[in-house]
This record gives sequence, C-alpha cells and structure tokens, in this order.
Amino acid sequence: MFRSITILLLFWISAGVKDVFCCSCIERVKCTCLGESYKNMSQTPLKYLTIAGSNIELLNQDMMQLHANSLQDLYLTDVRSLRQIDVNTFEGFSRIRTLSIVNAPLLTLISSNLLKQLSTLKMLKIVRTGITHIPQLPVNTDTIMEVIDLEGNKINVVSSGSIRVKAEHLFLGYNNIQMIEGWAFNGSQIAKLNLRGNRELRVLSEDAFSGIQDLQLIVS
Repeated sequence: MFRSITILLLFWISAGVKDVFCCSCIERVKCTCLGESYKNMSQTPLKYLTIAGSNIELLNQDMMQLHANSLQDLYLTDVRSLRQIDVNTFEGFSRIRTLSIVNAPLLTLISSNLLKQLSTLKMLKIVRTGITHIPQLPVNTDTIMEVIDLEGNKINVVSSGSIRVKAEHLFLGYNNIQMIEGWAFNGSQIAKLNLRGNRELRVLSEDAFSGIQDLQLIVS
C-alpha cells in the first residue's frame, strides 16, 4: 500500500499534472494530497502528511492547527506557487520530527521564529527554494538532529554566528555562497558539513569553522 501511493505520487509529479483532486489516506493517520486536494484533507488529526504538486501560495495556522498534537512528518513537495509560511503556522506542534520543503522557488523568506519553536525536529529539509539567507534554525540542547539540508537554494553569505545547531549532517551545497565569515558556526555541534557545489565562493575566513564541536568531515 505504501509503495503504491509513492509510485502514484511520483507519476503525477513527473507528468506535470496539477489538477488532481484526491487525498490518499491510510488508516486516517497518513495522507498524501496531490494538487488542490489538500483543501479537502482529512478532518482527523494526522501523523504524516504530504502535499505535492499543489498551487498553494500560503501555509498558515488555520490549515495546520488540527494536527498540532499529532503531526510527526510534513512533506511539501513541488509547491511551486508557495510564497509564504506564516510565523505561527507550527505554534503548539509538540511532536513534529520531519519538515521537508522541496521545489518552492517563490519561497524567499523563512521567518526568524518559524523554526525555533520546533524543538522536536530530527530532520529539516529546505531544498530548491528561493531563500537567500540562512533561516534561524531550531536549537534543542537535548537533541541532536539527524539532517539539516539547505541545498540548492539562493543563499549567498554565511555570516558570523548565523548557524548554531546540533546535527549529524549539515548540507549547504549548491547555493550561491560567496562568503563564509569567521565563527559562522560558533557554538554548533556538527559531525559532517557539506559545502559542495558553491562555485561562487570567494571569501573563506580563516576562522570560518572555529567554534564547531565534534567536526569530523568537511566536504567542499
């Protein structure tokens, strides 16, 4: 069942079909909504939600609040019209562990307080969007995140103190990074840092990686 839904999802995305009006749900806890069907998604609190190939422009608290105490994984895929995620969208979300936003070229800003409140996150993926700055990432002194993936965006500078996280893997590849300032990752605990594909990188401070704890590998 899981495999069939995944195949269906990939088929519709690859075919470029947008006007699909169906949400496929499993036991009312896992839903995959294609096209505009998210408007009619389950009124039962969900654990897992995928919205794909949608023309959604705004994600806000009204849409998501029903799932605040249940949602664990949220995937927004191929949401090419998405322009804004309201700062209070995830207010009160106490269990979310995965947030994935992929292919949202019109999304240029992540509010500074949007992610801070998601202290239970284990995986954050913001890939191929229009963001130009490092978003303020969640910091939980008790939890080490598995993956923070910010590849394929428009980030141009990693400024001093802009990243302070605990993560096994941090991906910043294939951005437009031109400068990494000194102590950019100060206070972070990162095992593997990936900077591959940043061909515009011209200025790398000699203290760029100072202040990182437990760093094992840098890929550039």
